[in-house]
Amino acid sequence: MALDLILKEVDSGLPAALNEIWPIVEKARAEMGISQTTTEMTLGNLQFAGETPITYVQQCAAQAEQIANALHSSYWNLKKQKLKVQQLREKGDEMSTLKADQIESDMRNSEHYIRTGYNNLVHYQETAALIRKKFNLPDDISPQQLSENSKREHIRKAMRQALRDVENSGAISKGVSEHLEQYGIHPMTAKVQCLQYRDLVHQMIQNNEAPTMEHLLDWLDQMEIVHAGAPDDMLRLMRLKDFEPEN
Repeated sequence: MALDLILKEVDSGLPAALNEIWPIVEKARAEMGISQTTTEMTLGNLQFAGETPITYVQQCAAQAEQIANALHSSYWNLKKQKLKVQQLREKGDEMSTLKADQIESDMRNSEHYIRTGYNNLVHYQETAALIRKKFNLPDDISPQQLSENSKREHIRKAMRQALRDVENSGAISKGVSEHLEQYGIHPMTAKVQCLQYRDLVHQMIQNNEAPTMEHLLDWLDQMEIVHAGAPDDMLRLMRLKDFEPEN
């Protein structure tokens, strides 16, 4: 008997309570109900993907495709749900009406995620356009450009990882050594270069100077220039690319 009374109270009070609280929930979602801020999407996702502008554009495209696929599925699911609601309303019985109400409630609940996904999609599209403009990238990036860019990517990434290893343990780990070797960089050469940069940074700190990320990126720029030919040299050693004739 007590359970019946509780259920009656919930049945009469819950809809009113939900109608009262729902606008507050929607407002909170609009303000803070997002999985990532645009700052996190830009600083996190793009830098996690790689080191160069072309890679950032590729990551924007990959993220946009993933979101677009999810929105595509959501769109057709909503179409099916709307049709189902229409069919249930036409039946007119109490159970069908109840099911229609539930589906419409679920549809309203999913609108937030669709809106957030769309906003994220627009963000990645706008970010990709901005990167192309700032770095003067062509509208159509050729396979050759992607291949050359991948060499830059791996040189920079391997040297960044090597520097991290040297700073943390004083030695380059096996995995990073293999990464360096694959792209034609002798691990011991890389270690010496990392030690030289580490000592420079430590000296700056002792002189009350604070090295910035720009300082690190400048060093990576230098390493990229120094080792620019290493991947092609490795291809030649593998007999997959011809040695250029001497003049």
